[in-house]
Amino acid sequence: LAPPPPSPHSAASLRGEILFASLGCVKCHIPTLSSTRGDLTAYTDLLIHDMGAGLADGISLGTPQVSAIDPVTTENEFRTQPLWGVSLHAPYLHDGRADTLLEAVILHGGEAATIRDAFLSLSVSDQDDVVRFLEVL
Repeated sequence: LAPPPPSPHSAASLRGEILFASLGCVKCHIPTLSSTRGDLTAYTDLLIHDMGAGLADGISLGTPQVSAIDPVTTENEFRTQPLWGVSLHAPYLHDGRADTLLEAVILHGGEAATIRDAFLSLSVSDQDDVVRFLEVL
């Protein structure tokens, strides 16, 4: 199935798109992926990232590569969810613990903690603009 088409942008969602990129959200939620059928506007890198102990669910995605600094389980790791159509299906996150997009952003941890903290340092109006952007995807 094709991804749902994005909704029309508003002034707030356009500001939010700029903030989304400047915060670093595009580090994992890459706007487009190349494919044999052309670019896909997916907002994902399809990679697995450590999202922190706060989101850990006790389910391992496989055997991690052993190292002296990495944990021996992958229960904090999740594949980056494509954001196309994200506003069409609450609740959010892998286990539905976030009722709103704002809450989903706030619950990011691990590799995303610095970006989440930068988001939290924004004014409420700027945070709302980022959420408005997510709502058009």
